[in-house]
Amino acid sequence: MYQRITIIGTVGKTPEPHETSKGTPATSFPVVTERKWTTAEGEREEKLTWFTVSAWGKLAEIAIQFLKEGDSVLVEGEMEQARGYMANGQCRAILEVRARVIRCLK
Repeated sequence: MYQRITIIGTVGKTPEPHETSKGTPATSFPVVTERKWTTAEGEREEKLTWFTVSAWGKLAEIAIQFLKEGDSVLVEGEMEQARGYMANGQCRAILEVRARVIRCLK
């Protein structure tokens, strides 16, 4: 079995460098996607979806070097297990993506 997700969105925070215990470069950063539409009543609606993107090795180094908050980005990768939590009485989910491809869209 195989699954892949493609996200086109905006970097929510500049990626910061980290290392694994074995010294492998790593980073993670939020990406937000936005969907806008008009309801049948003519009202404008908007939905934001946040993803946490993780990258390792050379891909992490590239993300750290070239991405900053506010950049448009394309990410291809695999979804990790979603984790749920409660915030202000609402169910929320953390959607994690392990990146295989990161492209800056400028």
